[in-house]
Amino acid sequence: MTHKDGDWQGTQRRPDVPVPIWIKLAYVLPPSPRLRGLDGVPLRVRAAGIDIAKTVPGVLLAWHQTITGDWWALATFELTNRSRKPSLVVTQLVPAMSIRPRDT
Repeated sequence: MTHKDGDWQGTQRRPDVPVPIWIKLAYVLPPSPRLRGLDGVPLRVRAAGIDIAKTVPGVLLAWHQTITGDWWALATFELTNRSRKPSLVVTQLVPAMSIRPRDT
């Protein structure tokens, strides 16, 4: 990992190459606490809404440390609905507990 991070003063780490990872979406995009299960959710939403219950492949681009000392991963990954289309590719910070290494 490179450690030259300019004004980040050691709170940013970038791997030399992007690292393949798995991302557990339930930790990244948690469901609303007011909803329990799918009761009352229209079928069209269940079919076409973003599927946040799965683990998806992604790429780790960097680590960023918060003011509380936690590390968050900057990752790129794809969001899909249950039919796997359409898709939305996002790059965002995700909590460290939501990722694990992926064999390539």
